[in-house]
Amino acid sequence: MLDRLKKLSASEIEDFPPPDSISDDDYREAVLSLKKEIADSEAASDKKYSDMMDYYTVWVHQIKTPIASMKLILENMDSQDSRKLSAELFRIEQYVDMVMAYLRLNSKTTDFVFREFEIDRIIKNSVKRFSSEFINRKIKLEYTPTDSKLITDEKWFSFVFEQILSNSLKYTPSDGTIKIYMK
Repeated sequence: MLDRLKKLSASEIEDFPPPDSISDDDYREAVLSLKKEIADSEAASDKKYSDMMDYYTVWVHQIKTPIASMKLILENMDSQDSRKLSAELFRIEQYVDMVMAYLRLNSKTTDFVFREFEIDRIIKNSVKRFSSEFINRKIKLEYTPTDSKLITDEKWFSFVFEQILSNSLKYTPSDGTIKIYMK
């Protein structure tokens, strides 16, 4: 009997016929109480998670303002230090983009737009974002156009490709080569 009670939802337990004995009533009340406690705990956990996601969403949007300001300031400078700072700022921007992607992943609403895209256009835009790092680290790019189309969400495909490109740059020694091609 107890095993069956454990598997029932609170609404099913509430629909039980009237108890035949005091012990039946005690079991029913204990199970209902535990079910309520679990539901309350899950609701509190969901609220806490929602609050955390809201906080990080606001934080990400707020941090973009000083990043944009620093980028504008650094664009007007051309020195070894300003190039290094620009590279580090680009990394910070990537980390912020990673947080945004994570927040979107767990969102109940999505902004996916699936349609056909030319893979080469997405790849070229991503490579362009990393061009300074290629130049500063003297890393050569060997790119063979794919001449392919793909049905995808552009933002997510770009995000995934840029993570691969970022890791490639991170682990390729200076004066090395990164090859982009499709088989």
